Amino acid sequence: MNRPAKAARSLDDRALGASTPWTPQRPAVRVSWPACVVAMGLSVAPMCAGGADLTAAPFEGAAAQADSGKAYLQPEIVVTGTRTPFLKSRVPRSVDVVTPQAVATAVLATVPDLLSMAPGVLVQKTTAGGGSVYLSGMLGNYCLLLTDGIRINNSALRTGPNQYLNTLDPASVERVEILQGPGSVLYGSDAFGGVVNVLSPSALAEGMGQPDVRVRAQYGGPESRRVGALRLTRRVGHMGMLLNLSTARYHDLRGGDTTGAQSPTGYESHSGALKLSVPMGAPGVLTLAAQHVQQNDVPRYDRLSGGKDLEHVFNPQRRTLVYARAQRQFSLVGRPEVQATVSYHDQDEGRRYVTKSKPTIAVRERDRVGTWGLELQGHWRGEGGASFVTGIETYYDEIQSGRWKTDLETGHVSGVAATFPDGTNYLSSAWLAQWSRPVVGRLALHVGARLNVFSIRAPMPAPYRRLSESYSEPTGEVRFLWDAGTAALPSIYAGVGRAFRAPNAYDLTAVGTFNAGIEAPNQDLRPERAWAYELGAKRSAGRLSYQGRLHFSDLEDLLVREPGEYQGSDSLDGQRVYVKRNSGRARLWGWSAGAGWLLVGGLMAEASAGYAWGQNLSDHEPMQRIPPVFGRAALERTWSRWVLVAAVDWARPQRRLSSQDEADTRIPKGGTPGFGVLGLTSRWRLPGGLALDVRADNLLDADYRVHGSGVNAGGRSIAVEVHWSRFEGRSAASSAQVSPRL
Repeated sequence: MNRPAKAARSLDDRALGASTPWTPQRPAVRVSWPACVVAMGLSVAPMCAGGADLTAAPFEGAAAQADSGKAYLQPEIVVTGTRTPFLKSRVPRSVDVVTPQAVATAVLATVPDLLSMAPGVLVQKTTAGGGSVYLSGMLGNYCLLLTDGIRINNSALRTGPNQYLNTLDPASVERVEILQGPGSVLYGSDAFGGVVNVLSPSALAEGMGQPDVRVRAQYGGPESRRVGALRLTRRVGHMGMLLNLSTARYHDLRGGDTTGAQSPTGYESHSGALKLSVPMGAPGVLTLAAQHVQQNDVPRYDRLSGGKDLEHVFNPQRRTLVYARAQRQFSLVGRPEVQATVSYHDQDEGRRYVTKSKPTIAVRERDRVGTWGLELQGHWRGEGGASFVTGIETYYDEIQSGRWKTDLETGHVSGVAATFPDGTNYLSSAWLAQWSRPVVGRLALHVGARLNVFSIRAPMPAPYRRLSESYSEPTGEVRFLWDAGTAALPSIYAGVGRAFRAPNAYDLTAVGTFNAGIEAPNQDLRPERAWAYELGAKRSAGRLSYQGRLHFSDLEDLLVREPGEYQGSDSLDGQRVYVKRNSGRARLWGWSAGAGWLLVGGLMAEASAGYAWGQNLSDHEPMQRIPPVFGRAALERTWSRWVLVAAVDWARPQRRLSSQDEADTRIPKGGTPGFGVLGLTSRWRLPGGLALDVRADNLLDADYRVHGSGVNAGGRSIAVEVHWSRFEGRSAASSAQVSPRL
């Protein structure tokens, strides 16, 4: 493959974003570099993300974007912003990408750490074995998580931050796409704040005519982690096979300065993934895939450090996904493309805890959710650059749940009411459509609509009635994008739409603990809704690229915890009982901005920042868990075999708290202090397919935590990773030029 000049390649890596003009790298404590090969994004995105366009052809109206006279401004294709491969600069919303090269060279411990590399993304950690993203000022079950386009969120997802992003294996991640802002029309419930789509590698990647072996070993970091990973790829005829195996041991996380080791926070993780891809005609592909992650004895540190529990661990924390996906493009009028996906997702979570209030009683809980999924999607292209996408999707959850108490003095075990009624079923079905076309001059119109139908069946305990409810939720949006048609002016996009989050099985049926007490069921809930507005500008040309975005949401029917009763009592196990009601109303607005500038001599400068402000109109106080102003600034220098990045990640103090924030043991009294963290990352390309990565985090050993986290971030540390690839070794031996970005 012909490689562009080094300086041109550096800007191309950064300058193609729909919401950010560079490849996102926001290491907070965590320095990472931007390394991006756009061609890999073009080849991987359609196969991995489930886009129907197997040729990765961009929206026709965007051809002028690539014809700018600048060889380094090549188009990049994304899928998550439109559900089909689309030129990123033409998506009328904010979509960021963590590229394959950024993933490969991150030297990070977990997928939540990887997400922290993206601009506009802040990662909250209740414990070291978890991680929940802030998107547009929202987190937890207001943000939708996908893997290869398949929902991770299910009907058992509890309120607030969660750990499910950490059940993805970083060794099986090729690329991450992040949709900022409401995505309910495209993806349904839970997409209030945005969508994170974690994509696995393609089994039909280029340059794999012979077997390839990749070995990775990592040691160090603030948790003294030991990580080993093996990837095997093989082409047999036209069929491609990919196998990933990894194991990791995380010791107790050491905080900065005076914090020291935060014990217990360590745990083990073992993962495996297999993918088989078989071409079907030209073009078409059938993909069979399986993913499995097993994590044992993951402590919930906030309950221990907050003084509420003597013991609290997740065991097991396990996730298994299998799916079959068929994609095919037909040589007919409109070049129709179809895609069908059948999946089964098994999420198994066990918890064991002993509270300080009852030190002789150990409670064991086990919740297992099996989700069957079916998605059918079609994509047609019309004359003049028009595009039409339509499809149906169905997810059906089967919930098994149990809870047992053990008297530690006598050893007696008794079954008690579980978190969920055992045998609960939850069905979500939807039809969606999206139409895009140029309308006047350089103005393009995007219109989307969705109809979601939900139903739940649950054998509720007395005195509740057996739950058997169905309801529907229509939603839609209109978006515009004006293409400036010149490198001197930015493109402008704007949109208005409806977002929603349907009450799930946890909201309607669960009896569970949270920081302030016990949450009891309420069977009379409605979907949470919002009107969302967005205005943005972006430019990507020459040596300078920038972006900016304003967003505003008017939220209504929000679920609010209020004092209530369970089985006629206002307390359970000595804790206050609360129930959710649709009594909340709020407004949320914010902005994000970023810029990248290619300087002389292979030097790149970049900066980004984000802000959100939320007001609870019902209680006349701030919204809960709103992040502070945060951002990063970085300098990168590239040589032929060496890349060096220095970055500062920062956040202002967050002292604007709700009453629930003030009662949350994860938030310090008076609010979360601000921080500034300096780090360095370096990679050396060595002969024979070897690469050596060194990451130095939190060089000043600052004591800090991200707002809402239950554990302090890591202190001063060094992590080293050695990577060897048989295929890259052969390629380097036959190449006259070796780039550290390959």
